[in-house]
Amino acid sequence: MKSSLVLAAMAFVLCFLFTPSTASSQNAGGWCWTMEYLEHLKKLDPSLDAKMREQENVLQESLRDAAARGHSMAKTAQTIVIPVVVHVVYNTAAQNIPDQRVFDQIAITNRDYAGLNPHSMWSFPHSLKANTDVQFCLAQKKPDGSATNGIERRYTAKTMFTGDSVKYTSLEGLDAWDPTLYMNIWVCNTTGLCWGKFPGTGVNETYGVVMHHGYFGLIDTTLNMGSGGVNTHELG
Repeated sequence: MKSSLVLAAMAFVLCFLFTPSTASSQNAGGWCWTMEYLEHLKKLDPSLDAKMREQENVLQESLRDAAARGHSMAKTAQTIVIPVVVHVVYNTAAQNIPDQRVFDQIAITNRDYAGLNPHSMWSFPHSLKANTDVQFCLAQKKPDGSATNGIERRYTAKTMFTGDSVKYTSLEGLDAWDPTLYMNIWVCNTTGLCWGKFPGTGVNETYGVVMHHGYFGLIDTTLNMGSGGVNTHELG
């Protein structure tokens, strides 16, 4: 129950901080497919747009109500810690990234969410950086209660993944762990794209982030796409 509430709280935070319009303005380099993925989901479910607008209206109403009652949005001393599982699905040795790359990525993402990132904010001023009081840790227990380091791997005969296929064991990928208890991140070979899913589109078996293996972890510190910033962007 505690983990479920934590993930629900994170979803609220990300809905508030990163609206679809904000995400689309940050698509630097053409590697972010989040907005295109959102449009794809809307085509599959024509009612999705109305559902997301209603969710936004409820959120804005709650903020107006809190302001009217004199409640502020000031941060509390509590840090929300989100357990993460990284599903590494690979066809080649290069795609089977080492554990250290995963460890580095979690550390980089936590740095970014603490507002300590040194890399470029593109068109946004550095003064907007802030500690979100949201942090991530690799899961220590699997859904069945057994121990884990938060990383699972699978060799696949597929040389490329598109859409949600990597999120299903039956399609040569790996099934999500309970999305109300874990943040799922899939690392695989894609067409060079990475994407995340807005909480308003449904916290279900496809909820999480898909990362191209070449953008995950610390690879080339001279480029934002190789310094771990892409994962932070997609989580947002």
